[in-house]
Amino acid sequence: MNKKYRKLLYRSFDGNLSEDEKEVLENALLKSKELQAEKEKIALLRNKLSESTTDSFRPFFAERVASRINTLAKANNLQPDFFSSLVTVFRRVAISAAIVFALLLSANLIEGKFHSFEKNVSSSEMSLDDVLATTFTPSLEDVL
Repeated sequence: MNKKYRKLLYRSFDGNLSEDEKEVLENALLKSKELQAEKEKIALLRNKLSESTTDSFRPFFAERVASRINTLAKANNLQPDFFSSLVTVFRRVAISAAIVFALLLSANLIEGKFHSFEKNVSSSEMSLDDVLATTFTPSLEDVL
């Protein structure tokens, strides 16, 4: 079906056609059974919609729907809580991190790079002065 004829057909239902366009559409309808079937479908659909008793949305429709959703959520204790959502997400991350830690620890033990569990888990004891001394050593060249 030609797009031009289809556009004319849809516009014809709103009554926005000139005399020339009406004539073109009538000729196309006489020649095309597919276009006639399309016209019947559109007419049927428009009739069904006009017969429906559903009113359009009244003012403040969105607010009423949001209020109803909140009321139902509170009644069913479905109100989302930020902290419970955070705990749920953190639990997944913590489990994944524990699995990765266990895999890395077992890989190091299997390769034999470390001989004891204490060496793998514990860190060497360093004082704060030792840590700062290794990272920041002022020299005369830095000052000048």
